[in-house]
Amino acid sequence: MQGYNLVVVWECKAPGYKDITHEQKIVIYPHAIVYDFEAYLDKAKRYSATKDLTFENVHVPISVSVGDTLNQQPTHLCERDPEKFMNELQSRASQLRAAVKTQYLPVDVEMLPKKQQQKIQDWCTQVPVLGFKSGKYDLNLIKQYFVQKLADTCTKVKVATQGSKTMFIITPEFNFLDVINYLGPGTSYDKWVKAYGCKRQSHGFRMSGLTAQTN
Repeated sequence: MQGYNLVVVWECKAPGYKDITHEQKIVIYPHAIVYDFEAYLDKAKRYSATKDLTFENVHVPISVSVGDTLNQQPTHLCERDPEKFMNELQSRASQLRAAVKTQYLPVDVEMLPKKQQQKIQDWCTQVPVLGFKSGKYDLNLIKQYFVQKLADTCTKVKVATQGSKTMFIITPEFNFLDVINYLGPGTSYDKWVKAYGCKRQSHGFRMSGLTAQTN
């Protein structure tokens, strides 16, 4: 019996984007920037806010410590200038964005619809910036220095407040959140740090005759 080769040719149209099945999955942003401001009480600054209210003293920012989950070494800035703080955020955020895009950005992202591409890019770009009780203290402490600088560098700024507490500040590049809003009642800073296997460190420094303690 004479043998033969059977060749089967499958003819079909190229599958479209709608033919692809999607699996919905929530992915938490893998990195974050953390910060903590320190201040001193300036009793010499006395001014009247209204006819019936007078401020006897003012908390003045003197330094800020900034770190992130990608780099082990924190930065300690003995500066009140909000530009230095923003520069440090931008520097660290650019490294985090690059790491996130390398890990999560699809190789064939350009094949996706423009709207889907934009959503992926937005997610990779918006870096969480976390503070502990920052809504009640840190953000209020620096808002007169910081908010204007933030508005100058960002196209859109969303702010939510609850009384005197800032719940969040969201820009296309950053998502400022207060960690305390996502923890159980009564959680202290020490408990939060220990829960992630970290140790609390204190750094003392002296500046212009003033002694401050950063935690």
